Amino acid sequence: MRLIRERVTGGAGDGAFSWVADRGLALTGAGGEESLLLAVPETSEQSTCLPALGLYRALLDPAAPETPGATVKELLGYGDRERSFQIEVEIGIL
Repeated sequence: MRLIRERVTGGAGDGAFSWVADRGLALTGAGGEESLLLAVPETSEQSTCLPALGLYRALLDPAAPETPGATVKELLGYGDRERSFQIEVEIGIL
């Protein structure tokens, strides 16, 4: 089991902002199959369970090829946000 944590920074001066949030769990089964439980950014009570990583592999593997329309920012639910900001994803072993 691995923890997906996002670190977001943006803005400047009095408009600067940042946050850190634990966003999901990546699970590896006994047979090596991977699945993902990911929180939805708008409501902390909602989540999505992905039984196969597919495009979401980019969240767990920085070397994974990026798919147009499925950047880390978009996969985490921030693709349509107008404000400019940076996202770093950390993966921790639990």
